[in-house]
Amino acid sequence: LLGSLSSCIILLGSGLVYTYSGLTNLESIYNLISVSENTQILQGLSLGIVLIIIGYLFKVSAAPLHNWAPDVYDDSPTIVTIWLTIMPKISILIFLLEIQSQIGNSLINLPVVGALKNLLLISSLLSLLIGTIVGLAQSKIKRLLAYSTISHIGFILLALAINTEQAIDSFLFYIIQYSITNLNTFLILIALGYILKNNSQSILGSFQDIKYITELKGLFFINPLLSLSLTICLFSMAGVPPL
Repeated sequence: LLGSLSSCIILLGSGLVYTYSGLTNLESIYNLISVSENTQILQGLSLGIVLIIIGYLFKVSAAPLHNWAPDVYDDSPTIVTIWLTIMPKISILIFLLEIQSQIGNSLINLPVVGALKNLLLISSLLSLLIGTIVGLAQSKIKRLLAYSTISHIGFILLALAINTEQAIDSFLFYIIQYSITNLNTFLILIALGYILKNNSQSILGSFQDIKYITELKGLFFINPLLSLSLTICLFSMAGVPPL
């Protein structure tokens, strides 16, 4: 339901962009913005672009539109959570970079650019605060990682809002680093789930989905290599030097 809602917001924004421009090609829209002096058209395009970005912020679980993420992450199988936490976010964030860098520069003299920047900065601040503080109260590992993702989205949106050459370089590096670390973390949790199952007396299958942080207790003595790898990944997510 929430995915449909965010898609409707994106569709509404796209509809407004098409209504005021008659175009669907991004390059053509950039050219129109750069040469148009019609304030009404520019304001209509700006409103459409803002709605599109709000819809995509919903999909990348940026605060305050983040409430769906911890529940979905926790109740989905870990292998599905890997997909949810990495692939859609990469494509959406790159698309937001395209909009922010190209259309943002074309609309530099309009008030909407300041509003767009403020929107990204506010969402970034809330994501950093909520992801970090609320994450402290979690007892389930995937909910903790969901709030970690929200916090990381805050850093990524901060670089996106600044929109300088150095910020964009940091933005791209952060996405690559975050994706690799996140992928490693979830794959290690899956591997540890198989190990826990093999060391238990249960006959319910060969895999045990790790839900609680307490289930990781004592795993170093069962598999030191995976435990150290998980620790390194978590240190990297926490930003502990030199990781």
